[in-house]
Amino acid sequence: MSNLEQNYSNCETSDTAQKLVDRPRFRPDIEGLRAIAILLVLAYHAKVPGFAGGYIGVDIFFVLSGYLITWLLIYEAQETGSINLVRFYSRRARRLLPAMLLVLIVTIAISSLIYAPFEQLALAKSALGTSLYLGNAYFALTAVDYLGAAPETNPLLHTWSLSVEEQFYFVWPVLVMFALGVLQRKKHTQLLGSQPANHNESAVPPTFSRTKTIVCIAGLTAASFLLSLYLTETRQAWAFFLSPARAWEFSIGAITILTPIRPPQQPENERSSAAQALRTRKFYRGAIATFNSEVFGWMGFIGLAFSLLRLNETTPFPGLWALLPSISTICILRTCQANAGSWIAKGLSWRVFQNIGRVSYAWYLWHWPILVFASAVHPEVSIATRVGLMIVAWALAEVSYRWLENPIRHSSLLARRPSRSIALGIFITVLSLCLSFGWLQNAQAQASLPNQIQYTRAKDDVPVIYSNGCHVDFFAKGPQLQGCTVTTTPSSIATVILVGDSHAAQWYAPLAKLAESRGWAFTSMTKFACPYVDIPKFEPQLGREYAECSVWQQKTLEAIQTMNPDLVVVTSWDEQPFKEAEWIEGTDRMMQALSQTSKHVVAIRDTPSLSFDAPTCLARKAGWFFSTFSSTPCEVAPKNPAEQSAQMAYDALKLSAKRYANVSVIDMNNHVCNRTSCELQTDDLVLYRDEHHLTKTFSLTLTQPLYRQINQAIQNQLLDREAFSL
Repeated sequence: MSNLEQNYSNCETSDTAQKLVDRPRFRPDIEGLRAIAILLVLAYHAKVPGFAGGYIGVDIFFVLSGYLITWLLIYEAQETGSINLVRFYSRRARRLLPAMLLVLIVTIAISSLIYAPFEQLALAKSALGTSLYLGNAYFALTAVDYLGAAPETNPLLHTWSLSVEEQFYFVWPVLVMFALGVLQRKKHTQLLGSQPANHNESAVPPTFSRTKTIVCIAGLTAASFLLSLYLTETRQAWAFFLSPARAWEFSIGAITILTPIRPPQQPENERSSAAQALRTRKFYRGAIATFNSEVFGWMGFIGLAFSLLRLNETTPFPGLWALLPSISTICILRTCQANAGSWIAKGLSWRVFQNIGRVSYAWYLWHWPILVFASAVHPEVSIATRVGLMIVAWALAEVSYRWLENPIRHSSLLARRPSRSIALGIFITVLSLCLSFGWLQNAQAQASLPNQIQYTRAKDDVPVIYSNGCHVDFFAKGPQLQGCTVTTTPSSIATVILVGDSHAAQWYAPLAKLAESRGWAFTSMTKFACPYVDIPKFEPQLGREYAECSVWQQKTLEAIQTMNPDLVVVTSWDEQPFKEAEWIEGTDRMMQALSQTSKHVVAIRDTPSLSFDAPTCLARKAGWFFSTFSSTPCEVAPKNPAEQSAQMAYDALKLSAKRYANVSVIDMNNHVCNRTSCELQTDDLVLYRDEHHLTKTFSLTLTQPLYRQINQAIQNQLLDREAFSL
């Protein structure tokens, strides 16, 4: 994603058997591709209509990095016989780290002012990951954290791609040396103890096999791509964030620069017949001439345009779909490499594109924190405002590029001795770590203050089933039954099961308390983000259809049938992207199945959802700096559900209750919201732990009214062992 070495001589060497690549030179077409990539990313993040697939800009950057870095490395190897790793890493340190440090410092400073302390805890951890160049791993592991904040609210989320590139820069030179045979040659020379006979002999440039090098890199490409396909299907976040699943995008750029732009002067098999040699020459000429054709460049632009229009946030990505923007990019690169005078190369050399591409790295660094900070202060940000913020980010990019990035990058003091640049990189890394760790420590102290502690606790105020594994995660395909039953004694007089998603799990604590006091055998079967409705669901946090949810639903029905319970309590989050007919049909199929396997089924109407995170809003208002410039009130009136999914879900439940005699619906919402407003806090008791989940502590206060409504719904047919006592 960085602007790699740009100022090189325009002279080129001939493509002989010894030369795998020409001398690196400034390529304005590459600068133009950088401009296109950053504009796509900015438009996507600014939510400009028509740019739903703009995230492919990152894939363009990855291909460009693999192309350019491999060009530089192989040229150095063919000129010197080796690759100077210290010099390579020193250039990367000067180029990338100073600007990143500046953005990190500004992000920490602003975040400390506008975010509540418990919010800063997670942000500081991501800053630590970024400082260690492992930000992508951090976001891969937390992307499906159902209890955590949404990743898009993190001002450092965009650093995942920088971490991928930094990891690539660290590993790739060694892999290139291995592919070229440099490492093996060095080892062989050391074992034999051989030395060049004279100075002239040592100056003879080494020869490398183009075929062997391409085959080696192609093998890595295939392995990485297969891993990407597998992870896209099973752990999409890992496929998206982790370097091994993204390496193929860099390596196809490497293969592109290694593919000759002119046919070889003779066939590789010199002992072949003259006729065979002629046929081989014609084949190479035809294949390379076709690959050099400008048609491929235009096909590349068509591929990028199609990707932009076809892809969106519901596309399983990267996977197969990432091939299209990546191959499109190499088609454009190839055309410009073979014909610098083509219309494509001239268009990409447009001065506006050159100016944008020049600051693309800095612009990428600044744009995301600015967007996130604006959304944190005012959640509803118009498109015009977001575009204006992108212009502000561009201004900051120009300043940081001119006064920090470029001076350090071209510093003769640092360039003369690579060890100084390495020392600078180590200093920046240590400073980043110290700042991030200090931020984490300060956030922990602030989160424990008397005016903040209740909100900090509310975020983690969840039932025990979240920690003991009874509330299963995204990837589980069946309920966890062992150790998930309360009061499993022979004297248990009723079997009760709780089933559903996390909105069912929020009723675990009061039901478990009832089970202990009433003598029930109570089992919980709940799953992250899996509404108990027989409808296939797309899960944004997985980036694909939630197939595990459907399998889990079937497994729970089988388990419930085996247990033959007296009562099944079921509920789900009602804000789902289902149509009215889907709610009715999916709910009916599930209630029919439950009614056949249980004596009684009680469906709880879902509790009201908020339009904001309750603990976050309350914590920011509680004497925090945020409250001095935010006009957002931490108050909410009950939504009018007439045209919302919530009402459709409730109507579907009531319809099922009419169809099946042993199915009932209860409504606890009068105990959560009165007719005029929803109280978010009573003294030190916080009712919600996010936008739509009740805290465990608050749900426990609803134990008695919950029991009364259940008892009334089933007409007191559960044989209670003792009188109600809490």
